Amino acid sequence: MSNQFPSNATQPRLLSGIRAVAFDCYGTLLHFALQLSPYREMLKFFDLDVDERARVVRLIMTSHLGFMRVPRLLGRALTVEQESSLILKLRLEILSTQMFSEVPRVLAELRKLGLKLALVSNSALEYRDMATDYMGGLFDTELWSFDVGAMKPDPIIYSLLCDKLSLPPGEILMVGDRLRDDVLGARQAGLRAQLLDRRAANATPGSIQNLRELLL
Repeated sequence: MSNQFPSNATQPRLLSGIRAVAFDCYGTLLHFALQLSPYREMLKFFDLDVDERARVVRLIMTSHLGFMRVPRLLGRALTVEQESSLILKLRLEILSTQMFSEVPRVLAELRKLGLKLALVSNSALEYRDMATDYMGGLFDTELWSFDVGAMKPDPIIYSLLCDKLSLPPGEILMVGDRLRDDVLGARQAGLRAQLLDRRAANATPGSIQNLRELLL
């Protein structure tokens, strides 16, 4: 696929009737060069059933709980070695954050088209600072699940997005790499949505593989 952007496109096909584009963060705009999943590894140390695990994950994503408060919340303890290893992995993963190469240009082109930009992320608290280092000031509004107290695909977070942008849902396009959270959830809330699937082979039908395709 060419790296060239359209120079005179005033109404790209996917943006017809759209006045704002909202993006997922990790997996869509940013990614980890070293994906270590320390939260997931931590939860494996504890013997949680499916429901309890889901409850803890939701709490992590919808509050300012913080990484090392999770064991205390569960009334469990990690060994010194386990705790040190997990903290190191969390730091290394965050420090390995990179922006997908097309993102700065795509965001700039969308802004030139007069569109509002938003960030809507399901994320644990520790991951915001690095995202802000990369993209601070680029969005009209940012909604982080741990601030909002809700996570995609909950319609609450999409309703709040509409309020923050002062736009009806049908004029907002949600773009993300998770079908359930970013696409189906957004559509159920009345937004338009576009799945991003960066796999070169076996990409999901109807998806885009690069954010540049928003501008075609």
